[in-house]
Amino acid sequence: MSEPWYESQGVSMKEAKTAVSNSWFCKELCSQENTFESNQILATNIRELNDGGGFSYGMGRGNPRAGCRPSKPDEATLLCFAASNATRVTFETLRRNNPDWNQVLNRIISEELEREHSKFNGFGSHRGFYTFSFRPICKTLLARAVVEMWALPTLKRRLGSYACAWIEQRFAPGGQGFEATALHFDELASASECYGCRQGLANQQSHVGVGGCLGDDE
Repeated sequence: MSEPWYESQGVSMKEAKTAVSNSWFCKELCSQENTFESNQILATNIRELNDGGGFSYGMGRGNPRAGCRPSKPDEATLLCFAASNATRVTFETLRRNNPDWNQVLNRIISEELEREHSKFNGFGSHRGFYTFSFRPICKTLLARAVVEMWALPTLKRRLGSYACAWIEQRFAPGGQGFEATALHFDELASASECYGCRQGLANQQSHVGVGGCLGDDE
């Protein structure tokens, strides 16, 4: 008796990319507008990225992991944990914060599929892909989208605003940076003057010689 097609036929890269691109998050992100309900579901999905409740295991009697040293979380787990702390993220802010969101989305999809494919040199059968790979890929995709489309642009923008304010305050007339720069300029200007200039001498010969502003008479 032959196996069902979904157990015997493998998933190609093209099929996997189509499946992930048609996932709920990707379709909503690519929509022209989103409903309030969609953004509420997005917020719930972001919170549930950390469905493990963090990295520490409970300690105590009856806990099978009691006394065991927790394993070091992998990159995907750390990423999901970081993204799960994001608040006030909507599909609109994801698109607005990163004007190249469509290119970023396609890049993330391709990179995550390549990563998954390299683990076992393929995606396995249709049943295996949708049972073991599809959900983790979509989960990591959401986490990376939150970090790369929302968190990083927001952080960069705020750091840029803070830096501009700091520069304006420090180097405004009377500011510490302004006074230090003015003093440094005066020192450079004084060092570049010859002896005659520093002494204010009108005699031309006082400005001639080694280091003189009129050159060396030799």
